[in-house]
Amino acid sequence: MQFQKFFNEDDAADIRRDYRDLISMGKTSEEAETKISELYSDMIGTDLEPMFWVSLALSAWQVGRLSESLKERGLSQIDNLVKKYIETIPPENKKEIENSKTMFENIRVSLLSLQIDPVKFKGPQLYRSPWPVGSLLALQISESKPNLAYLKVAKKNGWEEDYLKQLENENLYRNKYVLLRILKVAEHNYIRFIKNQYIQDFILLSLYGWVGKEIPSPKIVENLNYVKMSDGKNLWHCKNLEITPLAIKKMILLDINKDLKYMPPYEFIDHGGASIDIISMENVCAKALFDKGILP
Repeated sequence: MQFQKFFNEDDAADIRRDYRDLISMGKTSEEAETKISELYSDMIGTDLEPMFWVSLALSAWQVGRLSESLKERGLSQIDNLVKKYIETIPPENKKEIENSKTMFENIRVSLLSLQIDPVKFKGPQLYRSPWPVGSLLALQISESKPNLAYLKVAKKNGWEEDYLKQLENENLYRNKYVLLRILKVAEHNYIRFIKNQYIQDFILLSLYGWVGKEIPSPKIVENLNYVKMSDGKNLWHCKNLEITPLAIKKMILLDINKDLKYMPPYEFIDHGGASIDIISMENVCAKALFDKGILP
């Protein structure tokens, strides 16, 4: 995807997401620019200002809505951003420096080029959980495929062997079933800076220490415990899953425990972090079971 490396930067990704959210709400490009400038006003007048204007200009250009005034601001900040960006790269890494310079030159050329027709946006796609708290769900694990962007980083930092080994371990669970329990259904603002207008659900799931070739009887969980889902230095029992059509399709409802309380009678950690998609959830489940020594 064009300019994916640039939008891997957190600030650039946030600006693009918020800009597109505003457009999806029916805002004009000028209204979206004004609102984004207000939301990110703390970047103006700082070392982050070049990133702000280039990110916003490129975001608008990608969807055919770049105004002349925003184009001028973006173009005027590219050289400043290149300088700051290059300063973060070790001088001996000449290839990465050249690739970065090429990326920013391509951004400059794009901002100067003819725009595409404005991209049409649907309104916010909001999903509510079809399963209540207490639902027991079966999930069939798909094949874990290499994330090429992450693999490139792994090679650069000497993690490639560990990463490929992790994928090999996760693929032991391919086509096998795991069991999850919904402990909480939480409402979230779809657009973070607009409260109580666009609401969607995330579900908080805990993983049972079981894996099998076929979907079991719901009664099997009477003799099972939850296992921790590890993430970095923290150990969490639960994960937030984003509700999407794919997640709804892949999850199989087995049973509903209407008496289940949010806080189970054992150690429980709700990390309260961001939600993950269904494919990432599969990978987390496979890794957690492998780490616990629960093999297919």
